[in-house]
Amino acid sequence: MLQAVFVTNFYTLVKVVNKEEVFKACINPKLFDDQELEWGGEAQIKVERLDFDPLDKLLAPSIELALKNLSLNHLGFEMKTIWKNTYYKGYFQEIHDHISHYHNTSHLSAVLFLEDHIPNSGQFYFHNDHQLSKTFSYVLDGSILSKDRYFLTPKEGDLIMFPSYMLHGVTPHKIKTPRHTISFNLRRSS
Repeated sequence: MLQAVFVTNFYTLVKVVNKEEVFKACINPKLFDDQELEWGGEAQIKVERLDFDPLDKLLAPSIELALKNLSLNHLGFEMKTIWKNTYYKGYFQEIHDHISHYHNTSHLSAVLFLEDHIPNSGQFYFHNDHQLSKTFSYVLDGSILSKDRYFLTPKEGDLIMFPSYMLHGVTPHKIKTPRHTISFNLRRSS
């Protein structure tokens, strides 16, 4: 029996509740007036900062469901930032977190996938930077404990939520059809 002692890296996946309304709002979203980003790093990606209205309201039921899965639905959270990512051929997102780049630190981050994962498209992954797992990887060879990347193969309408400190990225997009996601950060408000 595997018993987790300290669970610090985790995510929850929910199906977006009101998919048609959310996706309609994501097609031509209302952009935030200030498009300047506080981050950029080594990524090659098209990022559009979005206005909260109406996505914050439309995503609220899905956020509540994800918070319930994390046993955090009794706490208040507010959306701090929201943006649309577009990956064209050759685009990618380097390994990063959502803590170090923001003046108003976020506590939870989320990604809404607007298409099914297609082979050779940019693939979202979590990165394990825990030094002990690297040190003992030869002992743990073949175990999930020895892996430094955990890849997701999301479906259209999947929304994942995870702690903002978790390292993650997107592999290079190798196909002509663009890949789109909506990302946002939440901060505890109560």
